[in-house]
Amino acid sequence: MLLISCRYLESIDISWCWNVTDAGLDHVINKCCRIVDMNICGVGQVLGNPLKEIPQLMLGLRRLDVTMCDHIPAELLEEIALIMPHMTIIDYYGEKVQPSEIQA
Repeated sequence: MLLISCRYLESIDISWCWNVTDAGLDHVINKCCRIVDMNICGVGQVLGNPLKEIPQLMLGLRRLDVTMCDHIPAELLEEIALIMPHMTIIDYYGEKVQPSEIQA
């Protein structure tokens, strides 16, 4: 996926796009900083490494759905939820990740 720049893109739904990898997701996160809603439900090849950049690059992100993404660690989602408590993160099971559930 070649994504030069989508500066004004506010929502992206790549759910069940099985060929999307961390490299493709990295391009979205780095080039589309105004996204407020991202749905990557069922994207099985994504391991989640690019998601670590969300707190620095996607300050306006309000919703992230990773339902059925079995390789994305719950700990990573909890860390993002702690840093960005205004954001709704939907985990593998379709449940909202709560920052208060994080154990120090």
